[in-house]
Amino acid sequence: MGELCRKVYDISNPQDETCGICRGMTRVFKHTLGETTYVLPEERGSGYLKRSAVGKSIEIVVHDFLFHKEICLKSMSVLESFQFCFCLGDPLQWSFEGMPGSFIMGGSESQIFPAGAFSCAGRYEAGFRYRGISISLHPDRFAPVLECFRAADAVTDTSDIHCARRKYKMTASAMELAGQIINCPLGGLPGRLYIEGKVLELIAVYLDEMVREKGKGPAAVHLSREDMESLRRVKERLDESFAAPMTISGLAKLVYMNEYKLKAGFKKIYGKPIYGYVIDRRMEAAKRLLDESKMQVKEAAGRVGYTNISHFIEAFRKKFGVNPGVYLKTAEKHHQGLYKK
Repeated sequence: MGELCRKVYDISNPQDETCGICRGMTRVFKHTLGETTYVLPEERGSGYLKRSAVGKSIEIVVHDFLFHKEICLKSMSVLESFQFCFCLGDPLQWSFEGMPGSFIMGGSESQIFPAGAFSCAGRYEAGFRYRGISISLHPDRFAPVLECFRAADAVTDTSDIHCARRKYKMTASAMELAGQIINCPLGGLPGRLYIEGKVLELIAVYLDEMVREKGKGPAAVHLSREDMESLRRVKERLDESFAAPMTISGLAKLVYMNEYKLKAGFKKIYGKPIYGYVIDRRMEAAKRLLDESKMQVKEAAGRVGYTNISHFIEAFRKKFGVNPGVYLKTAEKHHQGLYKK
């Protein structure tokens, strides 16, 4: 494991006093019912790890981290069933005990991890945003679904970690569904029903569009370490100015990269075209404005760069599955209920 990083912290060992992150994450994974979250301390970076149990058959883990310093985290995973992992941010680099070398799961890529116990270590570089979601389905309920993946040759053996080296490019539909799961606008029982439905839809899309259609995507674009750093700078610029973003031409000149490589590389690393990424950032910001500031829909639309309210409503509904006006009313009722308590 030391080949990835000089210092490796063991998430599986909550007594490891050298790393408070290990203790925090261990608490999350020991909590078996409902939802629990670990927030990264400000001195270490920003972000969170959230684990949710949807009924007794579905487990969802969402992570969104940015570390101030490079760190390696080692963990022992004990899976009862296949785990579907989706990378939505910067590429993740992993190594498994007993396997030579390491492998990378890039942005907008996915992998299926088999059942079994595995020791692995992940490397997280400073300044990169690591964002993803993993979904575990219990075989007691989802055995027929898992058999479909075996029949499609997506996995070869339920205890063979080598099958995890097989990666699948996420389609636009899969990316959208993963975002809807992470940004579920509902709480309580309606929220659990919403997430369960979206999980089943995502797994169906995974099998149909990603496993069965593998190898039909566009030609790969080669990215050097310098290219990846340039693309990260582009993402940072978009994060700062999504309400009035630079043109593709302007971004290409900013990082000294041709437009084709900029567009293809950005989509490869971050899972969607630059325009799609900007729309996502706008919608996330609009949702916060409606949720936290009780801002009217028209004003929120203007704040995130929309002059046409109908275009804003359509984009918001596509992202979150609900009209912004309906979402605003739901958020207001929720806050009023909290205030009365």
